[in-house]
Amino acid sequence: MKHRRQFLAGALVLTALTLVSCARKQQENVIQLPPTPVLKAAQQWGVVTSPQLRLREAPSINAKALITLWKGYTVEIVDRTQTEDTISGMSDYWYNINYRGLRGWVFGYYLDLYDSQQQADASAKELK
Repeated sequence: MKHRRQFLAGALVLTALTLVSCARKQQENVIQLPPTPVLKAAQQWGVVTSPQLRLREAPSINAKALITLWKGYTVEIVDRTQTEDTISGMSDYWYNINYRGLRGWVFGYYLDLYDSQQQADASAKELK
């Protein structure tokens, strides 16, 4: 009988604690996160408009040239510099491109940009 009273007393205390804790207003934790840049999922393509365009290791006229791209070549745009550069009085961004698996930088003044590879390829055919 003594154990039964202890069990009932314990059950009452536990029930009371549960009710009291449920009645308390829960504090919400709000975490302020800094804004993050939106990732660009769409691909962009370019067509070389200059008779010759050097693919460089870095976005600079002084960077080592890897290969020469010819007028009408279609390239995949991977990225671009945040600021424009001016070369021989012409201002544009440097674009990080992929040409047949080779990555490098080209000056954007000599590229026409397109939203799809099909558009770029159609334009490239007209230039050749």
